[in-house]
Amino acid sequence: MTQALEQLDTLIDGLRHAVVTENWTALASLNDSVRPQLESVMDELEAGGVSPTLVQERLEELRGLCDEGEAGARKAKANILQSLKEVASSRKAARSYQDVSVRGGE
Repeated sequence: MTQALEQLDTLIDGLRHAVVTENWTALASLNDSVRPQLESVMDELEAGGVSPTLVQERLEELRGLCDEGEAGARKAKANILQSLKEVASSRKAARSYQDVSVRGGE
């Protein structure tokens, strides 16, 4: 296996870990490394140093991770939005209670 392919495998492992642990900061950081690493692998593919089948397997794996990451990010966003709605509802209830308390004291 070539060095570029080994480095891509390491990157894929890091991406997988970031997706599984829902570490969006690490995922974003690792994502920045994907394109340059793929370019290295594609250069080796063009030079005949790596099997097209191996490259295709890695690309499919990356696509799956991208899909998982996107689904996880959507889920995290939905959870955050729900939490914000709950906070807003609690604030509204607290203001209503305060308004009633102030009027009751008059």
